[in-house]
Amino acid sequence: MGRPILDRREQMERNKLLQRSPCSIGWGFCLKPAIAFQNNSVHLRVYCKELVLFKHEVLGLPIGRKTGLRLPDFVTSSRQRTARTISCLYDTDGSVKIRRDKSGDYPRISFGQKHPQLFSGISDFLASIRITCTTYRNDYFDERTGKMATRWFLDINGFRNFDIFVSEIGTQSPYVIDRIKVVEELRSAVGSSPDGPVKK
Repeated sequence: MGRPILDRREQMERNKLLQRSPCSIGWGFCLKPAIAFQNNSVHLRVYCKELVLFKHEVLGLPIGRKTGLRLPDFVTSSRQRTARTISCLYDTDGSVKIRRDKSGDYPRISFGQKHPQLFSGISDFLASIRITCTTYRNDYFDERTGKMATRWFLDINGFRNFDIFVSEIGTQSPYVIDRIKVVEELRSAVGSSPDGPVKK
């Protein structure tokens, strides 16, 4: 059976991606990626030898199987590039959630990754802009492969951390922007101050 027609949110995501400059997606290689949706993910795929060599030789990313991934020196040597890279990682592998404990509701920014080494560079940068975070491991059964798998998470909790993340790192995802509006509505409802205590 063929895949059902795109729902309204998927169509909006596709249109906004297509409207972006191909250069911003292809590191200046003027590439137009193929766009596909799978469950709650958006996939961009390009085929370009020059781009692969650029990512390997300039950015220091490995060719082939991805093991031991970390933020390249090319990225971490610049505060702006580090912030933009974390923003892109967040847009692809992150989420905004509303959590609740006995003291009330608060926002959580959560990253999911299979490469915990990436979190070292991310957490160092977050600390430099006064954001606290926690990391943990989650072992789960992957229904796609029929095997147990491991995924690592980095969580950023609380209104103060949330405000710094939005102002210093930000997002380009229309869906996340909508979630940020939900957090702002929550702030108005609970009357939380941006300088209030940070949930950990």
